[in-house]
Amino acid sequence: MTVRLASISFGFFATAAVACSSTGSSGEGPPDAGSPVADGAVADGAVADAAADAVADAPSPTAPTDAGGAPRLRLDLPPAGSTFDGRFFPLTGKVSADASVTLGYRAAPGGPLVPLPAPAGDGSVAGALPLAPGANRIEVVATDDAGRATTVTVELYFGHRVSVGNSQAALLVNGTLATWGRNELGQLGDGTLTGTWSADDAVNPPARLTRPAPALVSVVTRQTFMVALAKDGTVETWGSNSAGQLGYATPSDCGSAGNSPCGRLPASVPGVASVVAIAAGTEHVLALRSDGTVLAWGGNSHGQLGDPSLAGGARMTPTVIPNLTDVVSIAAGSAHSVAITRDGGVFVFGNNQYGQLGTGAVDTAAHPSPTRISNLDGLTAASANYTVYIARKNGAVAAWGQNQNGQAGIGVAGAALAPTPIVAGASWGGALPAIGQVAGDGFVGLVLARSGNEIGAFGLGSLGQLGLGTTAAGDRDLANRDTAHRVALPAGIGSIIEIEVGAGGPGFALTDRGELYGWGWSFQGSLGGGKALLNAWAYTTPFRVYPSL
Repeated sequence: MTVRLASISFGFFATAAVACSSTGSSGEGPPDAGSPVADGAVADGAVADAAADAVADAPSPTAPTDAGGAPRLRLDLPPAGSTFDGRFFPLTGKVSADASVTLGYRAAPGGPLVPLPAPAGDGSVAGALPLAPGANRIEVVATDDAGRATTVTVELYFGHRVSVGNSQAALLVNGTLATWGRNELGQLGDGTLTGTWSADDAVNPPARLTRPAPALVSVVTRQTFMVALAKDGTVETWGSNSAGQLGYATPSDCGSAGNSPCGRLPASVPGVASVVAIAAGTEHVLALRSDGTVLAWGGNSHGQLGDPSLAGGARMTPTVIPNLTDVVSIAAGSAHSVAITRDGGVFVFGNNQYGQLGTGAVDTAAHPSPTRISNLDGLTAASANYTVYIARKNGAVAAWGQNQNGQAGIGVAGAALAPTPIVAGASWGGALPAIGQVAGDGFVGLVLARSGNEIGAFGLGSLGQLGLGTTAAGDRDLANRDTAHRVALPAGIGSIIEIEVGAGGPGFALTDRGELYGWGWSFQGSLGGGKALLNAWAYTTPFRVYPSL
């Protein structure tokens, strides 16, 4: 007998599906008491209810499994389609059955079954699922010794569908790349130097760039350039080329004086292949390859390219970082770089002006050799200008580095020279939920609850970038926060599957319905609203940017 939960789709994302196959009766057991994720990996209660309604005529998915049924399998997962910024997703959960159970996964439906570690004596599941760039749909299968099987489908996204930099942003949606904001250095990639906003009513600014991009799976931006990753492992860049960060030579005919190097249109970086993840610093780029090595190019003022043989300066040619292997996640700050290895090692190199190396010391010297931080295990990495954030497997987040505005989120403003846990503010009742994603830029950090229902923000708030809505008096809340406070998300928007924040002040959240919400500093179109929004204005309450972009 087979029972399948229907895949409920909102926009261009779909929820997880569960299939139970058995020679006798079957069904999913009830969720563990207090578990944030129901059996079958459905994380959103509304979605779970919809799925149950869709199969009302079938046996209830919450009915207990009888003695002859298939194994029950519960996995701890974020909402379907959620971003996970690493090569391997850690699998946890629980399986129960009346006989011994083996576990495996299929990287694609119908593919070969790859063994996973056997469940522990109490049924606990542990393992890792390899992710390919872009959308992943992986089947995890529990099979008992009678051949009865239960399948849970895991849907995750490896890459960045949303990115925001100084005053420009990008969105990958439905095979299309949209960019908007400032463009004086070609950062929108539309072949011009004209942005998507103008204070002159006599000027008709161009619509946001929208071009077909079915091959692209990730886009990142930071200061005034963009980097995009294609499914085939190649990389495109465009915008400012001030330190060779585009990876190729460009004319010097951009900017207000017409003498700055830039590329107005996307072009492939020569010699780059097999890339699975990308990160952008202020003037440098990191590219993680499928073999766990990392390419770096661009500015190297503090050794952020990770090559001790390169004495300062810049390097336009992508080069492998020596003595750094088995990397699973990368991040880049203003002039430092972060890499996490598969064993959880956290390596930082480059600028240490604010203690970014996490050693407890501060200096202005270059640190080109990747150095492992002791007593810290990491899962994924993010970075603001001079602050580092590490999401850990247990759902906590550690932060350190620059913290004068509270952007480390550790409960005090001031120096944070060693990894310190991010803590919850009063709006969260003093307890931070398990965190699934972390983002940072400028002087702001964001965390996303693993449930996908809450975003926490901390750091500088004067530009509205914390998204905290209004004060009790009805004024815009522009105060700084040194602990994670809830972003004032509108009700009923679904689950959040990706978060981003930019150096110029905008913040964004992508939902499982394919909608993009934005808040923060609106400057020359950076929030995507064109002249419908005030220029140089702080929007403290999130509003829908796409599909009404």
